[in-house]
Amino acid sequence: MLNPEIPHLFLVNAYYCGLDVHKESTYATVINVFGEVQTQKRMKNEEILDFLEPYPSLKVAMEASTYIVPLHKKIKLKGIDITVSHPRKTKMIADSMTKNDKVDSKVLAELLRLCTLTLL
Repeated sequence: MLNPEIPHLFLVNAYYCGLDVHKESTYATVINVFGEVQTQKRMKNEEILDFLEPYPSLKVAMEASTYIVPLHKKIKLKGIDITVSHPRKTKMIADSMTKNDKVDSKVLAELLRLCTLTLL
């Protein structure tokens, strides 16, 4: 919940989502403008659009891979702002000692929120 005492005119996007995409499934993390996790979930790739539906002013990030193309097209056609990052240059994920889908998707969301993703 936003603090009514702080002016929030600068808050363009209320939610940021990081997607760790695989062949059959994706792990998603949604955070708010303050970096607080709203939800984390693994799902089939076909379920992503329904998962993203309830979040207004959403921006989505995913790392480039061979599996993102169909999902990227579906998300883009839905009118959702989507960013593809360069996997080798997404240093926070590549250098992470705890490498798993949950961590990777959260880091993608956080880097997107902070405008620090290296794009393709």
